[in-house]
Amino acid sequence: SIRKHNSSRIIFSSLNSLDFFALSGSVSTGASPTITPDSTRLQSASTTGIPADPPRRLIAIDQAGGVAQGLDIQDGLAYVGFGPRLEVFDVSHPDLPILLGQSNPLPGIIREVEVYGNYAYATTCGQGSLANRLNILNVQDLHHITTSGFIPFKGCNQISFVAQGDYVYLPYNNELRVIDVKDPWHPELVNRVDAPTGTLMDIDIVGSRLYLPGSNYELFVVDTANPAAPAILSTEPAPCFKLAT
Repeated sequence: SIRKHNSSRIIFSSLNSLDFFALSGSVSTGASPTITPDSTRLQSASTTGIPADPPRRLIAIDQAGGVAQGLDIQDGLAYVGFGPRLEVFDVSHPDLPILLGQSNPLPGIIREVEVYGNYAYATTCGQGSLANRLNILNVQDLHHITTSGFIPFKGCNQISFVAQGDYVYLPYNNELRVIDVKDPWHPELVNRVDAPTGTLMDIDIVGSRLYLPGSNYELFVVDTANPAAPAILSTEPAPCFKLAT
């Protein structure tokens, strides 16, 4: 639902989230909107009786809440996707988790999270033109999590991925995508490895071997001895689509 808070502020509530918007012209000079709302939100707002004369653009100024999706735990810290934000908790005492920091809202809903070194990698999905992508966030300072670069997808990718060294390995339909993240501001797709049959459903890594179950109940074993050019070593029968290690 949408509520007009006053003449210049609008609050939009979905199932698990609140989004706060300002009408263009009402944000003070020097303000830095965190994200630009996508066309779906604009369309939703335009059909609720909000005056459109003169036309004014909606600008997202804050967000709260969201569905918890995507989780990685490293050194007593839990990195969790809450709606479009990455939140980090100290879980060294599981009965008393402490929120240490959170990112600004990303353009889509976080689906998967993987942490390697000083960076968190998060895939997001949504209806905006830049919502479907792999995001790179600098988590070295948990009180000031910042977004570095990103690499877009044509559609929503909800499958797990892994990060190791300077590369992210991400299943996408029937191919394994290799993304070079040496420069976190400018990630680059450097290779694709086609699965012989079916759609890749999951991924995990042990040492230099990737394990990817496919939709045809096959498990692909991939060697990453050459990280930028992984090669399929074998294909084995598999009774399931998901992995647990």
